[in-house]
Amino acid sequence: MVVSAPMVLPCKGCWHCELCGQMTPPIVGSLIAGARHRCRSCERTVCDNCSIVPLKGVRTCRTCYLQLDTEKASTGSPREKYVFLLRHAQSTWNQNVELVNTFRRCSLQGFSAKDVFCRAAVLMAREAWNKDHPISQEGVRQTGELRRKIAEAENSRRQQPPTGSPRPDHAQGGSCSSSSSGCPDTEQERVRRYYDNFLSRRQLVYCSPLLRALQTAHLALPEEDGWGAIKLLKDARERFSFVFERDCIGTDVGAQIVERAMQMGQGPPGSLHRLQHRVDATDCAQKWWSDEPETEAEVEARLEALWRRLLVEDGDDSCVLVTHSNLIKALVMRFGEVEDGDQLRGRRRGGGRPRDPSGDSEAEPMPGPAGTWEGNNRLQPDGPTGLHPNPDPDDEDDPDSGSTDAESEPSAAWQVVDGGPEALRRPKLERLQNCGVLGLRCVLEAPRQDLYPEVDGWVDVDSPAPVAAARCAAEPRWVAKDALLMFDSVLVK
Repeated sequence: MVVSAPMVLPCKGCWHCELCGQMTPPIVGSLIAGARHRCRSCERTVCDNCSIVPLKGVRTCRTCYLQLDTEKASTGSPREKYVFLLRHAQSTWNQNVELVNTFRRCSLQGFSAKDVFCRAAVLMAREAWNKDHPISQEGVRQTGELRRKIAEAENSRRQQPPTGSPRPDHAQGGSCSSSSSGCPDTEQERVRRYYDNFLSRRQLVYCSPLLRALQTAHLALPEEDGWGAIKLLKDARERFSFVFERDCIGTDVGAQIVERAMQMGQGPPGSLHRLQHRVDATDCAQKWWSDEPETEAEVEARLEALWRRLLVEDGDDSCVLVTHSNLIKALVMRFGEVEDGDQLRGRRRGGGRPRDPSGDSEAEPMPGPAGTWEGNNRLQPDGPTGLHPNPDPDDEDDPDSGSTDAESEPSAAWQVVDGGPEALRRPKLERLQNCGVLGLRCVLEAPRQDLYPEVDGWVDVDSPAPVAAARCAAEPRWVAKDALLMFDSVLVK
């Protein structure tokens, strides 16, 4: 009698994720609960949420992936990755808003203020109820200008001497950032690394599914210049905060997004004809927008998912994302790190409230021709400044605020977390211009968190409690350590 071998089910026959416990039955798991996978490192059964597939690797569970990254970081220098955030070109809605602002700033002879505002109101009313606006004619010009600057920077880079020898365009030197060691050569090397990572890797272009971002990505980063496919990410869409922000609401899904982008193109004839062969819209195959303003919790979850996609699931050393101004500010606000030496830099409570960061002076762009290393504007540091997620210009000393007792004690040990590099502070307070590029240098690190007693952001550094000197280690995370405005980009109010 021949006994057949028992059938072995995939993933060791386990019908549940061995990390979170979610049901993952074979075959129908993706329909009723969650897709079922096997970690190639530890052989455990895991679900979609507990597994990762890097672009250059095989599927592993999150535990093994984080452990591998921790081992890499401990054996050498911290792992780095560059993320380049490109704001979309001017949209038809931006055009009308800028028109109104221009009328408000200028006194136009021959026109009454009433006529000017009535005409502007008609223009805005015509666009107000339209969803997902395309780029304007000026936006098309901006994409061409950015494309030209990228080409000039590429040509300048090819003409540079080998690394280690003096560069002709660095003869006059440059100013150092807070992240440099104080010498011009270090600052030049810092800037060079940003441009090398942007120019030498013609990687996949990530993009918001909104029309203005998709058209910008295709026109500013075309295939003819060596750029790869465009992958739409639903989490990269603009933040929807108010009910009148109709330009944050989508209208189409999947391939229909591409068709609409081609139909509403403002560029030269045929400029968008290859778009349908270049776009991967699988992440937006179903409704990807919100019909109602998003809550803070929803935005936070979306930022976390987007950051994980860019830094964890993308296996390259750099990536490009075409997105929106408010989302860029939110990303820098959420993941911009404070330097270790500045985390407890502050003033005594008796010296008054921490200063409002919005009152600092703006940085001036570096002089020089476009396309050269000196000609690319960079964020000039002016030393540690206040870094607060939600600066409130009206938050001033108030005798009725209940802080009189604390401020009357000159020896009080309470300090406010008050410090951070200027390069990461300004993008949290100001918007990137249309078709501007902001580079972020991100580092994978295991954060160490102080456990000082804290009340409303103030910490008692002289606390005698044993917990005061304790520190705890968390799992590695990607944080933005430095930023650079590229290709003559500027920040605007």
